[in-house]
Amino acid sequence: MEEVKKIFRNSILTSLIILIIGVAFNERLLYIGIFIGSLIAVLGFYMMCTESKKIIYSDSPKKVAIIGYFKRYAIYAFSLGIIAKYFGLPMLICSVVGLMNIKINIFICIIFENIVRFRNKHL
Repeated sequence: MEEVKKIFRNSILTSLIILIIGVAFNERLLYIGIFIGSLIAVLGFYMMCTESKKIIYSDSPKKVAIIGYFKRYAIYAFSLGIIAKYFGLPMLICSVVGLMNIKINIFICIIFENIVRFRNKHL
């Protein structure tokens, strides 16, 4: 559970850094596109965490998992559709990059842990 909290904290911090950089450089693609994509990714990850708890205590875990999966992807599709319709293709691409926020943070955490483990073992 501690690792999940760490991922949440890092992802929200990354989202805020993206927002600050976007506002500082006055770049709409950063502070609207990537920031909104990052927030949607954090929301999706939060929904996944709460659904995993529901699955454990549910009488029909398969149904809960399938409904949760479709809810998350409906949110992704709806938000990306709105962004594509009102802001265009460059904003859509930036939002998709923002959706990778959780995955990138998980990857960075794993790489960092492996570096620390290697350093402690060999140095």
